[in-house]
Amino acid sequence: MGEQNEKKMYDHSFILGEETRPKIEIFTQEDSDITVKNSIFYKQYRQILSAIAEHLLLCKEGEKQDAIYSSWEFPNNIFVFAGERGSGKTSCMLTARELLCMQKRDHKVVLDDLFEIEDSVKKNQDKAKIKEKEIDIYKDILKETSFYRCEVIDPLFFDSNHNILELFIGTLFRDLMKKEEKEPQYRHDRKLLLSRFAEIRRIFPLLGKKLEFSEFGDLEQLKDLSASLELKEVLRELVRDYLEYIYKDTNGKLVLCIDDIDLDMKDGYGLVECIRRYLNMPELIILMAVKLEQLGNVIRIKYTKDFRPLLEREEKYIENKTVKGDDNYNEVVNHIVERYITKLLPLNQRIIMPSVKDLFDKDIQVCRKQGGKVRKVNILSPMKNGILEEIYKKTRLLFYNTKSQVNYIIPYNLREFCNLLHLLYNLDDVESHEGALPNLIPFKEYFYGVWCTNNLDKGGLSIIQKLRDIQDYGLINQTVIKHLKRRFEVLRNIEISNDPKDAAKDKKETKESRLSDSSMKELQNILDEENMMYNISLGDVLACLDWLGKVSYQEDDRKLFFAMKTFYTFSLYETFRKREEIAEEKKKLTQKEVINKEILTNNEIVYGDIVNGNFLNSEYLNVAPYEKIDKDKGSVSRCRRVIDNEAISDLIKYISGREPKTDICSKIVKENFKEELLRKIVEFFLLTTSFVVESKEKESNSSFSQYRKRNEVYYEKNIAQSRKYICFDVLSIFYNLVNVAQSYGRFDKLVLENSREVKANEEKELNKEQDAEQGQIKEQEQRQEGEQVEEQEQKQQQSGEQEQNLNEGQQPIEAQNSGEVEKVDENPKKDEEDSELEKSAKQKFKDEMLSNKAKYPLYLAMLDYIIGNEPLQASANEKRDHEWANKRLVYKVSLRNIDLLEQISYRLQRQRPDKSGDTVRLFKKMFDNLAEIEISTYRNGQGLQANIKYEFFGVIRDFMAELLSPGNEEYKAIFDKIYTDS
Repeated sequence: MGEQNEKKMYDHSFILGEETRPKIEIFTQEDSDITVKNSIFYKQYRQILSAIAEHLLLCKEGEKQDAIYSSWEFPNNIFVFAGERGSGKTSCMLTARELLCMQKRDHKVVLDDLFEIEDSVKKNQDKAKIKEKEIDIYKDILKETSFYRCEVIDPLFFDSNHNILELFIGTLFRDLMKKEEKEPQYRHDRKLLLSRFAEIRRIFPLLGKKLEFSEFGDLEQLKDLSASLELKEVLRELVRDYLEYIYKDTNGKLVLCIDDIDLDMKDGYGLVECIRRYLNMPELIILMAVKLEQLGNVIRIKYTKDFRPLLEREEKYIENKTVKGDDNYNEVVNHIVERYITKLLPLNQRIIMPSVKDLFDKDIQVCRKQGGKVRKVNILSPMKNGILEEIYKKTRLLFYNTKSQVNYIIPYNLREFCNLLHLLYNLDDVESHEGALPNLIPFKEYFYGVWCTNNLDKGGLSIIQKLRDIQDYGLINQTVIKHLKRRFEVLRNIEISNDPKDAAKDKKETKESRLSDSSMKELQNILDEENMMYNISLGDVLACLDWLGKVSYQEDDRKLFFAMKTFYTFSLYETFRKREEIAEEKKKLTQKEVINKEILTNNEIVYGDIVNGNFLNSEYLNVAPYEKIDKDKGSVSRCRRVIDNEAISDLIKYISGREPKTDICSKIVKENFKEELLRKIVEFFLLTTSFVVESKEKESNSSFSQYRKRNEVYYEKNIAQSRKYICFDVLSIFYNLVNVAQSYGRFDKLVLENSREVKANEEKELNKEQDAEQGQIKEQEQRQEGEQVEEQEQKQQQSGEQEQNLNEGQQPIEAQNSGEVEKVDENPKKDEEDSELEKSAKQKFKDEMLSNKAKYPLYLAMLDYIIGNEPLQASANEKRDHEWANKRLVYKVSLRNIDLLEQISYRLQRQRPDKSGDTVRLFKKMFDNLAEIEISTYRNGQGLQANIKYEFFGVIRDFMAELLSPGNEEYKAIFDKIYTDS
């Protein structure tokens, strides 16, 4: 009972390791649990045997009408397996031959399985009876007919000196010789058969001979004119005698397999004609494997040559623009080719090979041969999800299907799919991204070497190769943008100015030249040629790819977008490594390698050079409704805007006990103010600040079109109190959470101080400064006195040395040193000490952030949430502290998979908040949306599935709810004042 249930658990089977050569399926082995119904070619086997059965019945009926039909009018005996390269044509053809030639004892079992009535037909009893009667006739004719194998004719042997008839005759003669070697008693009875071979040998040279009328004086020469007809009759007699002599069967059928005849572009038509003219006989069953489009091209070549004079004349008519006839000779040729193929290969005798997409919803059993036996390895249920799960187990890469489309990573070609299966099951399951890095190497080679080669056009393949050749990861984003603009005209059109005056100058009116939507304006900024490479973010590139994905419908283009996104996924995975490992690598670098002009950013790992400040472009995604200000200003983006940094600085001063310049906190009672809530307000804006806005950019309304053109790295620039404007970007929180210490460290560090300690610290600092000033004055006086004494001594010494040198005939010291550059007293040790002090200060800052909840309540609340809700990844003994939680937070927000980024952006767009007039309520909904995101992954090697969640964003949602609570109106007013568009 268990075995029966096991067999019903899957639809088809694949055996690993058999994808490199044609596979002949055997369904009669006792030790195999794979039946003919489990084969992916089950329908094809049933179709070919049904078609051959119909052919046999037609031949049997035709034997009664020999007097009416000539030998040229036998039923068509060519059965073709049609499909793309790698679709399994050859394997299916060879297995079909084995099904025909199987031993009689296996006939019943296999044919019963093969011709089982479908469940849909069984429901109708009348149809079921008719179908059962038809099937019984098929099975009977197949059982009573004996089939015998011929050697496969391979296109490798096709050339101008050996046609297919010679190869066919040669295979029969070689089989005869082998038979006689094994059984010498047959030799005495072969005279008639050898005479047939001799007669055919005599006729072959006459087929291509052109006779002159003057030669018709001899009867033998007249007889040569009928050589073509005679050859077909002699060939049939040869096959009959061959069957009788070799197999003792006068009613049997030879099965001849011809593989890839369409590959012979030069002589293909002649080979096909030989088959059609001479091998059409009831005693022979011909199975062919071809690509129909390619065969059509082979035949088209022949007829194009025949029509060459007419085609050339037609081309002259077109060039000279003269009147020509109604005939379009190209269409005539195509029509002839179509009719020729239809006659040669009747539709009911064409077996169309299945595509892998036909198996997407099927359950596939993956097997492996061990010790000569077939053993189950896994079941992909269904196949389209199972294969993505296997990719995740081996590489930790996440690919997803949608409701309307299966992921492009799953091949549509059977051979390519088998190669992917074999690759995956030769890799070990992994439990971490670090452990998956070795497996990424062969998977990348498969993707670039096989998938890209088979799926991308020439231009797309060139783009991917150029991206792979990039050595400096900082160049990737800019290079991608340039290649996209070069390939897609719609992107180049976006660069047209949106100024109505410029548009009037350009008479070409396109949708792209009439930009009004904010998303389109943002694309225009991204595509600006003057943008610096290190200021183009990953979010910018994804914005371009997203928009192109919505306006490009060509399959080649969409596959290119997928390849580019996969390239980014590979790059992000490989470059995201533990900072401890990077620190160890930096220690090994020499001073020359560290001080190098290539270092443009301060990113700790190369991963940061790919992200470049933003994962998601909030302005393009437009994840929040615009805020209406007034008639003059119109509407302002809630996702990204310019805000007043002075307001934040004043709030920081107020928290620290200093006197603010503005009245931002005037309504708060200082004795009872909620310091923690104020600090959360500050932290929220520190986490959502993208870059400094220059005053001149603000005044010229070019804040968001100019920052990518700056010489400095925009997302690393420190934000001093003197800076008036900064850019608020709600989705920059993803990037800022990757390194919270760096994000906070950009601002004035007064936020680090506690209001109770600030006055005492200020007094200490003031005393230190006064003591230092007095000490510096004393040191300066002493140094000046010492320098004067030393100068006098040096002058006296130099005077004595010069006098001595002149007496010895040497040049003065000044002459010796003329032309030399004065050497600077370098102190590399001091530089290293300064660098170490800077690193020590940063580390101290990080440590303090992880330990002082009073100063950083919002950040530490997120870490506390992770500690309380995040499952342990290693062992139960792993220490749950803020350092552990921060690593988990960094791991979560350091997005390495483009599919994940797209899912987050789609979620934000689909659940975009309504047009609420209150910003805090809107942000509460947005972060509630982020906190509810749950992205499904796949089961790992232990069968566990850990979905990706961002529940820690609920801390910010709760912070927004706190601002909305009764009694906190003054604090909400402070938030609104800072957020007000400047």
